[in-house]
Amino acid sequence: MKAKNINIICGLSLILASCSVETPFQGPSLQGEGYFSKSALGVELEVDETIKSTRAGLSNLNVDDFDVKFINTSSNQPVKQFMLRDLPDIVTLSAGNYRIEVTYNEDQEAAWNNPHFKGVSRNFDVRANEITSDLETISCSLKNVMVSVVLDSELLKHIEGEPEIEVWVNQGQPLTFKKEHYDSSNPIPGFFKQDGVCTLTAQFRGNVDGSQISEIKTLDNVEAGNHYRLTFYRHSYQGEDQGNIEGDIKVDAKVDVNKVSTNVPEDEDKPLDDVTWPTEEPEEGPDPGQTPTPNPPTPDDPETEGPSVDLGESTVEFGENIVTPDTKVILDIHSDGENGIETFKIIIVSSDETLADMKEIDLVSPNPEMLDDLHGFLGLLPDDKDTLAGEKDVHFDISKFMSMLCMLGEGTHKFIIQLGDSTGENEIEFLFIVDQDWSE
Repeated sequence: MKAKNINIICGLSLILASCSVETPFQGPSLQGEGYFSKSALGVELEVDETIKSTRAGLSNLNVDDFDVKFINTSSNQPVKQFMLRDLPDIVTLSAGNYRIEVTYNEDQEAAWNNPHFKGVSRNFDVRANEITSDLETISCSLKNVMVSVVLDSELLKHIEGEPEIEVWVNQGQPLTFKKEHYDSSNPIPGFFKQDGVCTLTAQFRGNVDGSQISEIKTLDNVEAGNHYRLTFYRHSYQGEDQGNIEGDIKVDAKVDVNKVSTNVPEDEDKPLDDVTWPTEEPEEGPDPGQTPTPNPPTPDDPETEGPSVDLGESTVEFGENIVTPDTKVILDIHSDGENGIETFKIIIVSSDETLADMKEIDLVSPNPEMLDDLHGFLGLLPDDKDTLAGEKDVHFDISKFMSMLCMLGEGTHKFIIQLGDSTGENEIEFLFIVDQDWSE
C-alpha cells in the first residue's frame, strides 16, 4: 500500500530555516525547544486489500484514525499525542531523543471488531531551534490475533437451536461466537491478545441430531497478525455398526490461516487437535448452560506421553468435582525423562478475582517473590528445594487449595497442570466446584 504522506511545510518552518542560516548554532543543542514537521511523517498500513475489503473489523480502516504518540526515549513516556488527522503541521517538542508510535485500538485481551495495529519509528533527535523533517515511513501491522467462525452447511442441517462456539487464546478472556457472528457471508471476527507462546482453544456446544454435543479443539503456535478461520463440520463414523452405537456423530473443526498483511495462506485446511470427544450429556450431568469440562487422558492411556500422573490418595477424579474443605487432591507424578521433569506449571482460571495474581504458577522456574508461599502456606515445594526441575518422582499435594477455594464461597475454579520432560508433554485438568458458602 502506498504510504500516506502529508507534504505541508508551513511558513514557520521557512522562517526558522532562514534564521538558522543567518545565525548558525554553536553545534547541535539538546536543550530548549525544537520542531517536528508533519511532512516528515509517512504512515503505511500493512493490510492486503482483499482481506481489508472482505473482512468485518478491517473494512473501515483509515490511517487518519490512528493515534500518533511522541515518546521521549529517556522517560519512555508519551509527551504529546494526536490523532493523525489532527496532527499539527509543526509539533513543538523539548529538545531530546524521541520515537514515534502509531497505533489503532487498544490491545485488549479479547474483543469484537478490535484490530490492534502498531508501528514504531526509529529513534531520532529533536534539536533546539531546528526542524526534524526527515523520517522513514512507519509501517503499521496487525499485532493481535484475528479469529472468525464458520459452520459448514451440512452441519447446519443437523443442528437444532443455535449452537455457541467459545474461543479463547492461552487462558485469557473468551469470546462466545453466536448466530449473529457466524451466520452471514461476512462473519464477525473476534480479536485476541497474543502473549508469549500462544494456543487457541475453541469449544463447540450445540444440539446435533438430537444429542447435546460438546467438542473442544486446540491449535498451537498461534501468531499475531494472522487470521484464523475456524470451520466446524459434521463428522459421522462410517462402519457397519453406524447408527447402532452411541457417539457415532461428532463435530470436527479445521482452520485456514492467512497472514493479514499479505493474504498469503500460512496453513490451509489444517485440522484442529482434539481435546475431548463427549457426544451426549450424561443423565446426571452438570446443570444446563454449565461449561462442559474436558476429560484428559488417564495415566493408563498408552498414548499419553510425558510425565505420568496417578491420583493416589485423592478423593477426586480427573475432570469435574464438587469440593469441600476436606477434599484431598494428591498426585503422584513420575517422569521417565532422561533429565527428569522439565515443565511443571499450574494454570488457574477462576470465577473469583481473588486468585487473579495466581493464574500461573511455575514450579520449574518459580517467581522468586512467591517462594515463601510455595514453601509455606501453599506447600507446593519441599522445604529444601526451590524448583521441581530434574525430579523423577513428585508427591504433589494441593489439598490446601481446596480449603482456600471453599473460603472464597460459591464458584468454579479450573486447574490445568502442564507437565513435560524429554519423552513429551502431558496436561491434566480439574474443574473444582464450590456449591455452597463455607466461609460462615
